[in-house]
Amino acid sequence: MAMERDRTTPHEPPDGAQESPADAEPTAPSPATTERLPLFASVQRMSVAERMQFARRADKEGRGLLIRDSNKQVAMAALNNPKVTIQEIEQFAKSRQLDTDIIREIGTNAEWLKQYAVVHALVANPRTPLPIALKLLSRLKTLDLKLLGTDRNLSSALRIAASRMLKGRMEGG
Repeated sequence: MAMERDRTTPHEPPDGAQESPADAEPTAPSPATTERLPLFASVQRMSVAERMQFARRADKEGRGLLIRDSNKQVAMAALNNPKVTIQEIEQFAKSRQLDTDIIREIGTNAEWLKQYAVVHALVANPRTPLPIALKLLSRLKTLDLKLLGTDRNLSSALRIAASRMLKGRMEGG
């Protein structure tokens, strides 16, 4: 037994000794806390140039945070990140928190507009500029036009245009 005690490392307590709470390793915080707080806190400390550089190479969580940045250049850099997926674009198009310039950028990108989900999200978003929403309206399915015609969150001009287009489709067959 004496030999075993000699082999103990300096950081291990001897046999029978209890670790004091101060010596115990701290418990790990929950994963949500460790991932979100440091990213948000570190982004807050960055300058605009650093945020733009980070936005160009950020992961999905970073892009989601930076797309809502108050500086439009940072938000555009996050939107134009080469790793951005069409599912993220759809989520951005649905978001009512984004700046209208970001929504306008999504609404003018032909590659993203090939996806029906993106088109529908843009038209159904009250923050989408009216000319873009009206332009995309004709690409929607009849059922979606019917729902948009009664959506009180949308502008009256868009609701009227959706109702007229629906009526034209019904009469035209």
